This record gives sequence, C-alpha cells and structure tokens, in this order.
Amino acid sequence: MSILLPAVSSCSVAEKSSSLRQQLIGGWALVSVRSVDADKPSEPYGSAPEGYLTIGSNGRFSLQTFRPGIPRFAANDRTKGTDAENKAVVLGSVSYFGTYQIDERAHVMLMHIEQSTYPNYTGQNQQRMVELRGNLLEFTNPTATTGGTLKIVWKRAD
Repeated sequence: MSILLPAVSSCSVAEKSSSLRQQLIGGWALVSVRSVDADKPSEPYGSAPEGYLTIGSNGRFSLQTFRPGIPRFAANDRTKGTDAENKAVVLGSVSYFGTYQIDERAHVMLMHIEQSTYPNYTGQNQQRMVELRGNLLEFTNPTATTGGTLKIVWKRAD
C-alpha cells in the first residue's frame, strides 16, 4: 500500500504541471452552442449541433460548426443554390481556421482567424474564455455575431 501512494501522488503532480495549452491540444467534438443573453436565450445551431475543433501543437486551429438537417441543393451543384438554399447554409454553419495563443493566467485562447466562411471574421483577432472540466471544454465568446454571448461546449474526441 505504501508503494502505491507515491505513484498516486506523482500522477496528480504531473496533471497539475500540464499547461492549459497542452491540455487543449487535440480534437474536440461539438456538444452545444447556446446564446446566454438573459432577454432571449437561444440555440443558434439547434439542440444537437455538429462540429469539430482541432487545436494543434503547432499553434494552428480549425473549427467547424453546423446545424443538422441543412437541406441538400436541388440542383446537386453547390454553385447553383437557390436563395433559400444559400440562406440555410449561411444561417446553419460557420467554419474558420488560423493561429492561436493561450494566455495561461487569464484562461483565454487568442485566435487569429486567417479565413472564414463568414468573411467579416477573416483577419480578425478574437478571444475565447476557456474552462476545462474533465473531458469537456467550454468556450465563452462574448462578442459573437449571433447577437450576444455564446457558450460553446466541446467534448474531447481523441
């Protein structure tokens, strides 16, 4: 029994010494996206959104978010969508990628967006407050373009 105690103790020390950046690296599956504004809370990507976040050890990230059930284009050609089909895609998805840095003290991910399906994000620097709880990662985006603060929950996928 006394042999196991030092091993348990050294594991908890190792876990505590892992930086926030190291803990974030990997793949994350989307669990939920919620607007938390008191006057009109909502789920802009529905109750069961789909998406994936990759945070690389090389300082790069990629993020995709989708509302399930976006209708297929009748023409079977993405360049020939109707106004309604194109609107459903724009309202039901967003993707972007770029580089990131982690502010360990503030628990903030600083994102430089190189390219986005929402062109106004391209070239922007944005912040996400980060909270890790076990295998869950919560982003708080206080400046979301969906009309308020978003809480985005991801589950470790790798």
